[in-house]
Amino acid sequence: MKRIASLDLMNRLAHLLFLGLMISCTGEGLKQEILPASISLNIKEVALREGGNVILSVAFTPENVTDQSLTWISSNPTIATVNDGIVVGVNPGETDIIVKSGNATDKCKVLVIETVDMGLSVRWATCNLGAARPELTGNYYAWGETVPRTPLLIDGEMDSRLYDNTTNPYKYYDYDQKEFTRYNEKDGKNDFVDYDYEDDAARAHYGGEWRCPTPEEVQELRDNCTLEVKVIDDIFGILFTSKINGKSIFFPITVYNLENQLVYSSGDEARFGYHQEYYLTTSIWTRNSYKTYYSALDLEIVDDIYYSYSQPFAFDSHASRRSELGLVRPVIK
Repeated sequence: MKRIASLDLMNRLAHLLFLGLMISCTGEGLKQEILPASISLNIKEVALREGGNVILSVAFTPENVTDQSLTWISSNPTIATVNDGIVVGVNPGETDIIVKSGNATDKCKVLVIETVDMGLSVRWATCNLGAARPELTGNYYAWGETVPRTPLLIDGEMDSRLYDNTTNPYKYYDYDQKEFTRYNEKDGKNDFVDYDYEDDAARAHYGGEWRCPTPEEVQELRDNCTLEVKVIDDIFGILFTSKINGKSIFFPITVYNLENQLVYSSGDEARFGYHQEYYLTTSIWTRNSYKTYYSALDLEIVDDIYYSYSQPFAFDSHASRRSELGLVRPVIK
């Protein structure tokens, strides 16, 4: 009897051991592999300066993918490199950062913007927003809008009455109540930072930490640079050269001739003109209680038949009406 009971106990133990092994195998050892159906990057497009970086991360579908290893590839490492999701801008240009997991892929378009370190608190882009070269104007924007506008010409002159209630209304103006709906007396806001830069054209198009310059940064540029009228590829403008390190940036300026016709050339015809351009800053001009104006980098060249390429010109940082378009020169820390 004792021998039978002992055998019975051993059989029970063997059975329990067998069940334990089965549970272990089905629960862990033979766990089913789950492959990604798709992957998605947290950023689809980004603009960087040379040496700037951004960190990309990946979301998996389904979320319980068993192997979440990733392969990162830069289509052009001379423009931007990538290492474990960290993208670094190298040289100006465009490239794609591609990530793969199994058969799933996604990509991020990277635009590397050329900037100039002039020894100031921010780096200035070498080109206007929407321009491929420093001497090109780029896109015009109303202050607080992020969609480019085409300047209206009335009798050949840019019309300051750009916005009307029927054809081209300003984004933040109530034409029935005749009042601004943002950056006004009611909300007490004066700067793009007050709405987390959602109305900043540079931030909207480049993302990251890009933005329009502040009035203080414009003043800093003015105080620490020498200014010279230049013509680059038949385009008039002002060259700002840093007194700190000698580096320069060029601001193109629209030309109006004596007949008030908008021209975009140099030479004898343009020498009879008056050159002026507004560049947007982040801020409303607070000296006006109705907040009708924005602070602008106002560049002007006063010109006559005896025009010399170094003088005369005027430079100011003052106010332009919200109804007047301006250009955007992005900055970044």
